[in-house]
Amino acid sequence: MKSLLKKGKDTIKKFKDTISKKINPEQIKYIAMGMSPAFISGTSEYFPTAKIVFDKFHVICMMNDTIDDIRRKEYKTNKTLGKTRFIWLKNPENLSDKEKKKLHSMKDIDIKTAKAYQFKLALQRLWRVKTLAAARNYLNKWYYWAAHSKIEEIVKLAVTVHKHSYGILEAIRTGLNNSVAEGLNNKIKTVVKRSYGFKTVKYRNTMIYLVAGKLELSSGLPTQC
Repeated sequence: MKSLLKKGKDTIKKFKDTISKKINPEQIKYIAMGMSPAFISGTSEYFPTAKIVFDKFHVICMMNDTIDDIRRKEYKTNKTLGKTRFIWLKNPENLSDKEKKKLHSMKDIDIKTAKAYQFKLALQRLWRVKTLAAARNYLNKWYYWAAHSKIEEIVKLAVTVHKHSYGILEAIRTGLNNSVAEGLNNKIKTVVKRSYGFKTVKYRNTMIYLVAGKLELSSGLPTQC
């Protein structure tokens, strides 16, 4: 655990060292991230004047991971959950007609996965609340509800959300999120998957710059692989 914490803090330190060549790190007012203890610790140490923000993407991603964990465990004794993984990870408006029928047929079944899905939908409504005071009140009610759900995984998640509520509410207050960064990250992951046949790291990095850095073909790309 200590080695992982150190590794995470080192990442924050390297980030600070890199940006320090261009800007004063004290100019950074907010840093959006997931709830990694290492990143939180590193940010507090190397960016003491910046406020930590836990944006919607990371919170709901954590919620989805919890739902998927519950579904996988429950599937062992309830095979009706077979081939339903993505139904629980999607929002209702993004479901196909076939998926909507499947969800409707399962919503009244007494299964933990369906109950966990309701906690997700309720948590997502947090970002529709108009004022910070109302958001704080809503989050407290959600926490109480989830903490008394008697679903071990949901209770654990509720404790984590409650512990980090300061950063979640800060994200709501400021309207900050790192969706742009996550979009770039997904593009880079795609390039990495496609780069296994490249002969050198140079070609992979060039493709990353081309895709994520909006380079023009005239920038001078390697012509042979």
